[in-house]
Amino acid sequence: MISALNLRQLLNGNKHNGYVINCFVAIACAIILLGVGQTTAAEKPIRVAFLLPFNTESIKYDTLGNITGNVTTNTQMALNYYKGAMLALDSLSNSGLTIITRIYDTKSDSNVVHELLFNNAEMLNTDIIIGPFFMDELRVANRFSQRFHIPVVSPYVTSTSFVSKSPEYILSKPTLATHCKALSDYIDSIYKPSRVIILLSESQQDKNYYALFENALKQTNSKPSLYKLSDSSTISQDKIELYLVPGSSNIIFISSTNETFISKLTARLETMSTQYQIVLVGMPQWRESQTLKGSQLSKLHCIISHYADLDKNTTYFNHVNKAYINKYALALNEFSMDGYNDTFYFISNQADDSEWNFTRKPKDALCKQIIIKPRYKSNANSTSTTVDYLENTYVNILQYRDGRLEDVR
Repeated sequence: MISALNLRQLLNGNKHNGYVINCFVAIACAIILLGVGQTTAAEKPIRVAFLLPFNTESIKYDTLGNITGNVTTNTQMALNYYKGAMLALDSLSNSGLTIITRIYDTKSDSNVVHELLFNNAEMLNTDIIIGPFFMDELRVANRFSQRFHIPVVSPYVTSTSFVSKSPEYILSKPTLATHCKALSDYIDSIYKPSRVIILLSESQQDKNYYALFENALKQTNSKPSLYKLSDSSTISQDKIELYLVPGSSNIIFISSTNETFISKLTARLETMSTQYQIVLVGMPQWRESQTLKGSQLSKLHCIISHYADLDKNTTYFNHVNKAYINKYALALNEFSMDGYNDTFYFISNQADDSEWNFTRKPKDALCKQIIIKPRYKSNANSTSTTVDYLENTYVNILQYRDGRLEDVR
């Protein structure tokens, strides 16, 4: 067991053959150096770099190396993700792959990422980079990927505003536009609505999300009429009722992540649900809410989207969860599952000794499917077929029932 002091020393690009380092965090943090795999002349090792925001400089510890306070949110995220990744590397190494892993602390700083990528000769020998987590750091990583044609996986951020002609840039989670399309297609297939009521605040972020949803609805077979209500103070019950039809499913979309705004509207809609059949459509972020009421959303038949399945009652998940508990004495959490899924999928999907082919087939991974597709940004004046980025396009549809979310897709 190695102290927090040595954590700082180890997470700066130290090379380890095989499946290398474990990170464990509760209140304390430890690193264990695992067995070293041997590379034969006939094998070509896969070289992987992890760029994660461990922020080791912010960890407070005593003279014995014991952590004396809580770690930051970014550090917690990084360690959880990396714990899952290490379990995947265990599995891959046991299957016969030889993997050389380098671990870097980005310190949540784009300047640090620039130094790690552009002033580090080892990076040019890397087969795939997983991370960094955040937008400014990913801008740097995208430039590196474009210049040297080394795949970069974005494990967390799904924005593509800075990505163009980057066929090696990969989103491990779907974009909001993909979420909107999945929701719209589901609504179209189940309800075939002739109208959809949109309730949104006046924040620019909410308006941007509404625009994506509007565009997706227009491409469905139903092509419903859209009725938008937007008010900086209140959206009254009377205004909403003008567009409701008794005896049929009324689709209402709340384009907002403002929990106060959402709570006020859902309370009004709950009152109206005794007279009208309401199907509420929400946003992916609602799943993480601590204030929205599941019982209330169930009465409104609320539907949201998510990048993973909730059903964990599978043989594979139970097997991996058991291995994770044996390794860390903790059950898998969402970031650890992401770390496992991303690492296992992107490393195992090597087409041959010299080329990666991430789009060759969908793959089940724990409670998340991974379906990678090339994306092309629309440009009316261009006939270019250059891939702008790759995206995991799998989206699951969830519905509140009896106070909790269930898979319905």
